Amino acid sequence: MRLIDADALIEFIDAGHLRHPGELVFSELDVVNMLQHAPTAYDIDRVMEQLSLERSKAVISLGESKGTAYHCCF
Repeated sequence: MRLIDADALIEFIDAGHLRHPGELVFSELDVVNMLQHAPTAYDIDRVMEQLSLERSKAVISLGESKGTAYHCCF
């Protein structure tokens, strides 16, 4: 499961593909393909970078406190 950019998908669909609301414009396969190729709502590389930064901050914080949590976990 992933988060998709619903706005981007709606913009693609509304770009003239639904000019005749009474007619079937997309098959089920078309809809599945659109959803599979819809862009994600986040940049995975940026998320991973943020997680790495937060982990580094936590390690530094634990190291500075010299508490037992640092010694038992690392």
